[in-house]
Amino acid sequence: MCILRALISRIIGKLCPVHTPTSPILLRSLHDEALGCALRIKFQRENSRARVFPVFPRYQRPEIVKQRRKFEYRRKRPNPLKQDFIAYIDYDKQLEALQLLRKKPVARELKKQNKKMKKSVSDFAGVSRILEIYRLATNRFKGDIELWFQYPDQYR
Repeated sequence: MCILRALISRIIGKLCPVHTPTSPILLRSLHDEALGCALRIKFQRENSRARVFPVFPRYQRPEIVKQRRKFEYRRKRPNPLKQDFIAYIDYDKQLEALQLLRKKPVARELKKQNKKMKKSVSDFAGVSRILEIYRLATNRFKGDIELWFQYPDQYR
């Protein structure tokens, strides 16, 4: 914390010599801003955990979380690349396909017992996440026609 405070005070002193670099209010606001991105990503990740994990075994869950964290940090950086968004979309599409494949045997077994499989939040979370990433990508790269054509019409 002391190292972070010293680094922030140096940056503030160079950027804005009028403010005192040791001002606690200014340091607190900059510290909160720096932590804001990480906290938002952590909150989104924890909210998505319940949606993703019903069909994945325990040993695969940390890897999914790690990959999504990596993609979220790439997407939240100051100048994200189009390739970052596309890689994130491809990863989530593969994850959604794997989830559907793992649900098929369970659905078949329930069908043999004359029962229907109930729809859950995890059935729609992957598709809604992919659509949200496409929406963010098209808002970020408005002039990119290729990205607009990749926008999935089959999900509407």
